[in-house]
Amino acid sequence: MPSFAVGQRVRVPANNLDATSSLCGREGVITFFPPLSEVDPDGTDQLLEPQYMVRFDGDTGDRPIYESWLEPV
Repeated sequence: MPSFAVGQRVRVPANNLDATSSLCGREGVITFFPPLSEVDPDGTDQLLEPQYMVRFDGDTGDRPIYESWLEPV
């Protein structure tokens, strides 16, 4: 079950060690939540981490961001 909903404001925490520094501290809006794949790229059945499409403030395009990189605003 997704932690965030389309239209919800989110932020990549400033201290996130996984995200690129250009995303840390930025806020945006969830624009799309694609269905979860049941098979990962190497062909094994396992649950993949959800990704959301996020439009960050000041950007014109959306970026795929892992759920663990986000927090609610």
